[in-house]
Amino acid sequence: MEDARDALARYAVFVCPILSGSGVRVKLLEAFAAGIPVVSTRIGAEGLARKDGEFCGLADDPEGFAERVLTLFENREKAAEMASRARLEVEANWDMRTMTAKLVEEYRELVKEKRG
Repeated sequence: MEDARDALARYAVFVCPILSGSGVRVKLLEAFAAGIPVVSTRIGAEGLARKDGEFCGLADDPEGFAERVLTLFENREKAAEMASRARLEVEANWDMRTMTAKLVEEYRELVKEKRG
């Protein structure tokens, strides 16, 4: 059975043209983890990316969105660098083991403070 990363790996660019909604976009985290360059609306990347080109291309209008997709197709090196930064972001901040370890450490610190 194919996992999400294997399924996503055959695509050159992942697009997320979400115009409304809330919550963390797990689909973007999956694409980031799979090392696929992403283009999203700002709402689609809410909570994951604020700066265009850092972890993904960001655009809210059709022309800007298409421009960013084409830029990634035309500049594979830039696309790969952005995808690499996004993957590192997932590993550092969104991996379940990493998140659990951070939470455990925060609990330990709170217990230490309470005990004095």
